[in-house]
Amino acid sequence: MLETTLRVAAIVRVRSTRKRLNRAALSIKFAGLDIMEMSRVPLERLGDLLRPFTAKTSAPTERELVAQRVSEDVVKRLAVLLELGLGYLTLERGTPTLSPGELQRLRLATAVYSNLFGVVYVLDEPSAGLHPADTEALLGALDRLVASGNSLFVVEHDLDVIRHADWIVDVGPAAGEQGGHILYSGPPPGLATIAASQTRMYLFDREAGEADRAPSGARTLSTPERWLRLEGITRNNLDHLDVGIPLGVLTSVTGVSTRCRAGASRIFSFCASCRVGTAR
Repeated sequence: MLETTLRVAAIVRVRSTRKRLNRAALSIKFAGLDIMEMSRVPLERLGDLLRPFTAKTSAPTERELVAQRVSEDVVKRLAVLLELGLGYLTLERGTPTLSPGELQRLRLATAVYSNLFGVVYVLDEPSAGLHPADTEALLGALDRLVASGNSLFVVEHDLDVIRHADWIVDVGPAAGEQGGHILYSGPPPGLATIAASQTRMYLFDREAGEADRAPSGARTLSTPERWLRLEGITRNNLDHLDVGIPLGVLTSVTGVSTRCRAGASRIFSFCASCRVGTAR
């Protein structure tokens, strides 16, 4: 078996100790940290640092009053992000480094914090990229939008989100030319009576749904042709990761952590595109 070992020093981004702002800007500190140091603190810890400054005093100075009001606003914003399970992110993280699930939850957090009411939100598969363990936080955010007097129209395939709906519009009966018909529109329990609905099978007939998804026959697993080995990966949420990836087979990257799955997948893809063709 041929094996490719790739040391990824060229793509490892070591956190620089240099700061982009000048000395005068960095001389201003809050909670003992300058603005660049604060941008590198995880949101969860940032909330802990700012929370003491939200306490109201009987006779605050002008400086204390400004700090209290700013901290109070930031802590409220952070609370929504923490509720959606994003407390591990830092303010310095660039948007391209975020997974689709993280971006979706950031947008939801903005909507929840806006406190708007009477708004119709149209969401296209908000559960995309989320591990099932993260769905509960997503549903909590959706509930808060509804409780604020808004309406949600969600295009979704995740069964947990569908079950959570107050009203279901089921389109079918199949895809393409055989679809496009409104099979049902009403409360979830009523869909159980629609025989033509594919959604009904998975929502209410668990045994039939599982049988439909079961493989038709025994499958022979492929044997890896080569291995791509990555060593010392330190990027975003990955810290000194060593891993071997089998080549010539279908590999699934799973786990609860969206941040690590997405980061690992991007690096695997980058390395494979650069080196697999010339590996010996």
